Amino acid sequence: MKMPFGKFKGYDLGELPNDYLEWLRFEIDLREPLKSAIRRECLKRERGERVQREETAITTMDATQIKKIYWKLARTYHPDRIGGDGGIMTGINLFYEEIKQI
Repeated sequence: MKMPFGKFKGYDLGELPNDYLEWLRFEIDLREPLKSAIRRECLKRERGERVQREETAITTMDATQIKKIYWKLARTYHPDRIGGDGGIMTGINLFYEEIKQI
């Protein structure tokens, strides 16, 4: 959707700066469908930033930290333990194998 007014008139919502989008979302009384489109764009950007922060956190971990997390999860979810779950443990093992290759 394109902005119908203002200094960014004609720009696509994806091209607008974050602060301008936030200002439109919370300070201006907009009509539909622009109101919903701006809300969706803000939520999309927030999710993207969250995913990027999580990826950065994983890449900055060293191998010993990852191994500690794996062993903690393995002790909790191993099927031989009370309350353990084989399906969850399989997922943990697959993830650990993938992350070791990075």
